[in-house]
Amino acid sequence: MLRLITSEEAREAKSDVLGMIYEGKVDTTSTWVETSALLITKITGEPFRQYFMITMTNDLTEDDIDELRRLEGELGKSLADCVVERDSYNKPHSFFPGSRSFTTVMIYGG
Repeated sequence: MLRLITSEEAREAKSDVLGMIYEGKVDTTSTWVETSALLITKITGEPFRQYFMITMTNDLTEDDIDELRRLEGELGKSLADCVVERDSYNKPHSFFPGSRSFTTVMIYGG
């Protein structure tokens, strides 16, 4: 599943959505899930309605994977089909003590 989330093909296919998100207006942000290795933030606003920012570290557990699957259920589609931007960092994340690397993924379900 994680390999699918980082699909370059999915990221490139959604470039028009990035403009809508980056040029849009954010109304609210809320934590959807937070664990010791995963943070999912829900962002709502106009004109994009909602998208999710996922930060996941090298310490993901099976419970974290279940939370990603739960997000797929919420969206009604595969996360791989919803990826619009992805960045990986080979360094610790300051919010996740003990992490060695992390990935951020922007998810837009339409």
